[in-house]
Amino acid sequence: MRSHENFAVAVRPPGDNADGFMNSARKPGKTARYCTDVPDFALISSIRLGKEGKMLSVFGDRSQTSGFLIRSLLDNSLLDLLRYEGLRRGSLVS
Repeated sequence: MRSHENFAVAVRPPGDNADGFMNSARKPGKTARYCTDVPDFALISSIRLGKEGKMLSVFGDRSQTSGFLIRSLLDNSLLDLLRYEGLRRGSLVS
């Protein structure tokens, strides 16, 4: 499912912490690895599922960090602001 995405995660032994992710479609001048020295990170990507819609994929080094980001993205105040800005700019955000 993730083979088309531009990042990859190194397989780690059970109990080891993840140490970032790799840019698998690296272009000249771009970073090869991300978050290798950051203690708290999460990567959220949107995956299109064809006619079925989209889903969010979350990868992080701690479940608390990933959970915090998802809760923040789904906060009603933020969603209301995004809808308002979308309507103000002429594109509907649902």
